[in-house]
Amino acid sequence: GRPLDTAARTFAVLGQSMPAFWLGLMLILFFQKYMQKPIHLFGTLGLLLFLITLSLNLLGDVFVRRTRQRY
Repeated sequence: GRPLDTAARTFAVLGQSMPAFWLGLMLILFFQKYMQKPIHLFGTLGLLLFLITLSLNLLGDVFVRRTRQRY
């Protein structure tokens, strides 16, 4: 009902349905546009974005496994 609830639900659905590689690409494009400099994979920021994307993917897998174990 409330706008905050709708926004949270939309964010959750998009977060669960978005592949990890797509999130990584979007993060790189976002930071390239707003920082006005290229981001290389082996640079500090590129490596940080890669690790964030990888950890989100792994956390999602752990969450799914634990949820399936409970039910």
